[in-house]
Amino acid sequence: DRIRVLELHPGEFDDPISVSLTMHLMSDEPEYEALSYAWGTDICDKPILVDGYPLKVNVNLDTALRHLRYVHESRFLWIDAICINQHSTTERNHQVQLMGTIYPNARDVLVWLGPAADSSDF
Repeated sequence: DRIRVLELHPGEFDDPISVSLTMHLMSDEPEYEALSYAWGTDICDKPILVDGYPLKVNVNLDTALRHLRYVHESRFLWIDAICINQHSTTERNHQVQLMGTIYPNARDVLVWLGPAADSSDF
């Protein structure tokens, strides 16, 4: 079975978000962190570049990517909204079945709940 791993290119918080996707066999044990976040009901209107092509994501994912991005080095992630072709029902169904393998094989699983509230200690 194959999965796409996202390379989140380095940048400052306000820089445009740019990523690359590479295909990997799960048997090759690719290094990645899996991101779990709330898709929410937000409209997908935040542009990012995926392999040089524009893709619109929701504000929650855009904000997560900005907070998770390193300034000087790439970060390798698996994010369902980007790593699964959302326009292919066949691929989406197959990849959803693989999630029971994708998450446990990740180096870390990151959970994004949103930016810290002014009243929080974070």
